[in-house]
Amino acid sequence: MACRNLNSSGVDNDFCNDAIGNIEGRDAAKMGLSQEEKDGFTGELRLLRAFHYLRLMDIYGNIPIVTTVGEPVSPETKPRAEVFSFIEKEIKDNIDK
Repeated sequence: MACRNLNSSGVDNDFCNDAIGNIEGRDAAKMGLSQEEKDGFTGELRLLRAFHYLRLMDIYGNIPIVTTVGEPVSPETKPRAEVFSFIEKEIKDNIDK
């Protein structure tokens, strides 16, 4: 069973991870999208995931960073500083997409 990674509002980060993986693994033209549109969709999903990680970190402190579906049931928690760095990188890498 994959780590469910629920945040306080019940949003499952695996939904973001699954959507990111599905979109990134497909050809944009076959989906009827330009590469720019495809990149925009994945960028939005990564920003949404970053937002939820920020909420999780604020509520629980040290949390696991799970970026793919199928992670172990009990992934190792990461210190707040590492989680914040992950969130910051996701935002900076995707804000202009």
